[in-house]
Amino acid sequence: MKPIHQFPLFNLLMIVLLSVLLAACGDNMHVWDADTYADDLTRQLPIPVSDAGSYLGKKITVVGTVQSTYYAEKDQGKPIFLNLDKPYPDNEMVVYLLEEDVQKLAFDRLLYENKQILVRGEIGQYKDEFGKIRPSIHITDASQIAIK
Repeated sequence: MKPIHQFPLFNLLMIVLLSVLLAACGDNMHVWDADTYADDLTRQLPIPVSDAGSYLGKKITVVGTVQSTYYAEKDQGKPIFLNLDKPYPDNEMVVYLLEEDVQKLAFDRLLYENKQILVRGEIGQYKDEFGKIRPSIHITDASQIAIK
């Protein structure tokens, strides 16, 4: 006797059954992509800081440890910098907020020092005063950053 999967009728029934199931799922069944969960830090698998530079121009979630912070009160925009995985000037990545963002979010950089964080945003590039270019994320909303 042949195994059941070798009968043409069985194969036809399986194809019909799978088609019905897929049609019933409709829009609820899709391939996961990063933009699907753009506003939820916890749903996307975070990328380590060391790999962030490979995602230039992409919106991703990065995980890293804030090793140092700096308030550049004399610079244009009066930015606050969070230096990830190594202290400045050897940091692997920079997260920054401009003065308007700091005021809007009541952001306290000291709360993040020596903490592992999740940060979400588009990966850009930041060139420091020594000419070193590293990946960066500009924080403009509180939902972009969380202590892990």
